[in-house]
Amino acid sequence: LPGLGARRPARAGRRVGAIALIGAFWLLTTAGCSSGGDSLPTPVLPAATAVVPGDSGATQPLPPVLAAPDVPGGLLRYAIDPLGNTGPDGIAAIVASGSQVVRVHFSWAQLEPQAAAPVPHWAVYDALFTHLQQNGIQVLATVGDCPTWACSDAAGPLDKVAPPVFASFMAAVVAHYSQPPFNIHYWEFFNEPDSTNPPNHGGSWGLHGAQYAALLQATVPQVRTLDPQARVLLGGLAYEWFMDEKPPGPFNRTFLQDVVAAGGAPYFDYLNFHYYPQNPHFPSIADKAAALRQLERGLGLDKPLVCTEVGLTSSSDPRWTAPGWPPNSEAVQGRFLVRAYVEGFAAGLSSIAWFTLRDWRDTNPGYQIFLQTGLVRLDGSLKPAATAYRTLRHEVGRRPVLRRLDAAALGSPGLTGLAFGPAGTEVWVVWSLSDQAQPATLAAGTLTRALDLYGTPLAVTGTSVSVGPDPVYLEVDPPR
Repeated sequence: LPGLGARRPARAGRRVGAIALIGAFWLLTTAGCSSGGDSLPTPVLPAATAVVPGDSGATQPLPPVLAAPDVPGGLLRYAIDPLGNTGPDGIAAIVASGSQVVRVHFSWAQLEPQAAAPVPHWAVYDALFTHLQQNGIQVLATVGDCPTWACSDAAGPLDKVAPPVFASFMAAVVAHYSQPPFNIHYWEFFNEPDSTNPPNHGGSWGLHGAQYAALLQATVPQVRTLDPQARVLLGGLAYEWFMDEKPPGPFNRTFLQDVVAAGGAPYFDYLNFHYYPQNPHFPSIADKAAALRQLERGLGLDKPLVCTEVGLTSSSDPRWTAPGWPPNSEAVQGRFLVRAYVEGFAAGLSSIAWFTLRDWRDTNPGYQIFLQTGLVRLDGSLKPAATAYRTLRHEVGRRPVLRRLDAAALGSPGLTGLAFGPAGTEVWVVWSLSDQAQPATLAAGTLTRALDLYGTPLAVTGTSVSVGPDPVYLEVDPPR
């Protein structure tokens, strides 16, 4: 595609170089409240502004429920990638959605445009990070956008300087941003490092796993010394459309193995990946998590898993319809969002980030699949998915996954779902495996309330409620 691998002037352009390649592949292969729920905050805005206004397929069988590991100081569950939409209206929309974590693409080139700059350009991010902290939002800083004096390709690898140069930059960054008023402790080094760019797949880190390991080895000990609370994520793996497929893709299937073989494993705390449902390999986010968990255990690792990009476009363009799903729409986007999050939690993911906050424009053909993945439309109004996200955040919140719900629990083989605790007053997230609504009838316990995808109360008849393909929330008091 034109421009791929070339340096683009906007941070967003650099960020989406790899996902544009995925888009090219798909072109080629054509709120209510519950007891125990989380309360949602009111935004603290950096300047006077109006809060963004709003309007009010079957999945594959899921793997067994896994508990997310208890990581001290770990990332919170509900994250979003705003792709640069972090002005006053963007922060208002982030807070209103209930997001707990914001993934910020952090430009090395903007902070240090010349080699060995005496003082990095802190003003690029200071105000943003202050405002996010004031709103109680964690920041996950994805460091990338390598400057021209350090890398031939903005996505890496470092081919003009040695890893200690990046380590020195990061030492200054961590010393500055780990302290109040910023309090940033989560760092990710380069987006989708398993990608390769022209020429000859030499750009980005995909074929340079040993060099990526060397970067971690030089940098992470300094980061941990300066900030004992710091946590480092492996750059989010695309782990999709591999170079050995036909047509060949841009992603190296063995990148993680290469990093581990070169000694990089001790230097990251989370294994991180991305998920989009149009891929031909993994029917659900849980399937991809299971595949990566199997891979890491084969390598002798047991890192907690996070997903820093998941999304579905609301565009009705038939090219972007995902396998096993109906044609895309704003309604289907909201349905997918809730299913992806609860399936991810059941797969043991400790944090999931929606991509992205707001729809955007670009003329690159490879980006078209992603332009309407936002929770917010271009005109600033909220899509149904924004309400679905907020309702999920409020109803499920921090509740632990208790168990998968089967036909015996739900009274129908055509329904599935998950029960969230704590025991005593449970919240069940339930949906139909087909387009047909079916009655969910509790075999035991008391159904005290039911809400639809958007938090609107549903009619309950005794212990039964009608459930379609959109997930619903059932408040259940188990039998005593």
